[in-house]
Amino acid sequence: GTALVAYMQLGERWLACVATRDAVHSVTLPGDGLDDRIERLRFQLDTLRHGPAALRERSAALAARTTAHLSALHRQLWAPLLPWLQGAEHVIVVPHRALHCVPFCALHDGQRHLVEQHALSLAPSAALWLAGAAAAPARVLRRALALGVAAGAGGPALRHVAGELQQVAAAFSGC
Repeated sequence: GTALVAYMQLGERWLACVATRDAVHSVTLPGDGLDDRIERLRFQLDTLRHGPAALRERSAALAARTTAHLSALHRQLWAPLLPWLQGAEHVIVVPHRALHCVPFCALHDGQRHLVEQHALSLAPSAALWLAGAAAAPARVLRRALALGVAAGAGGPALRHVAGELQQVAAAFSGC
């Protein structure tokens, strides 16, 4: 149920390798406009710095443009890999160069975000991920400290902080 996706830039093109328990597959991806698409997505996300007033005025347009960029990146970077990712519950992504700026969890296929389809992890390299996975036995957490600022301190109001904190507390209530 685990797959590893590693990207590598080769001049203007990109190579993606998908490794599963059974096989390793590779596909060459077109790099046309990829850097520009990533920059435009980053521009959209950077508008969040302008505060809650600007977001209220432009939220629909911001959401539409951001989703368009995330969908285009999904088509370019992820859709060609789908035949080899069927049944993968956990996908480790090893980005390269500009792809370190891509929020893979948020990529959108027109219906759902990638995080709704797979548990995703990012790794700096396949070798480091394998070394870490082999060296560190899974630890069971017995307690957690969860903090959140819902409003104030000069920042925007975050409506869901209280609910998220309650969910974390509920997850640890039996420990």
